[in-house]
Amino acid sequence: ETFYNLEELKWAVEAARSVAKDHPLIAQVTLKYEGDEGFKGLQPAEVYQTLANWDVDVVGVNCCTGPVGVLEAIKLMAPVATKPLSAFPNAGLPQVKQNRLIYMATPEYMAEFARRLGQAGALLIGGCCGTTPEMIQEMKRYLKALRPGKKIDTIRAQVEPQDKVVSQEPTP
Repeated sequence: ETFYNLEELKWAVEAARSVAKDHPLIAQVTLKYEGDEGFKGLQPAEVYQTLANWDVDVVGVNCCTGPVGVLEAIKLMAPVATKPLSAFPNAGLPQVKQNRLIYMATPEYMAEFARRLGQAGALLIGGCCGTTPEMIQEMKRYLKALRPGKKIDTIRAQVEPQDKVVSQEPTP
């Protein structure tokens, strides 16, 4: 889920840990990136240090206003990271085209940022709002070039209408 508020994220982490004591737990936050002005509100390195003190296994960033904001956050988190970093950018902000909201990012654009996220220190890389299966496939292809010979699994979640994950299965 996308969390803008650390207190709400803390409640979610505590709830998840209470029912999933032996499972890996990822805590990701959304940050407001303003381009040249940097981050407004929560600051990436400070957020990382807070989340890393919780009972989680991976700390990261998701959503934001696209891959650029997530990349900038990962760059600021990496120097203080003691736990693995995750990065799940959205496909940018959607635009209205013929009365539909359309994400303008291409699979190649998302893949290039996946490569940059990996180079910046993210070990778990995926996508948030607007990310398509084609984007994930291209991201996987680009990431394989960073670590030749290592197997990269794609996790596909099946989601019920209430956005509740019912299963996760690695794909070949």
